Amino acid sequence: MIPEIDIWRAANLTFKRYGDEALDESSARADELAAGEDQSGGATWRRIANAVVQLANQTPSGPVH
Repeated sequence: MIPEIDIWRAANLTFKRYGDEALDESSARADELAAGEDQSGGATWRRIANAVVQLANQTPSGPVH
């Protein structure tokens, strides 16, 4: 099992790379791996997708004053 800190690191990198599309990208990756018989990889990317959602809810959408 991948440590929680690594899930958050991957989520942060995914969020930085894909921005508003990060959830779509991470969910697509989870589906792709699960469809390819990699259930463990799919579960890991589902955890990353959940972390991306939490990051998106905490990240300001505009300039901080």
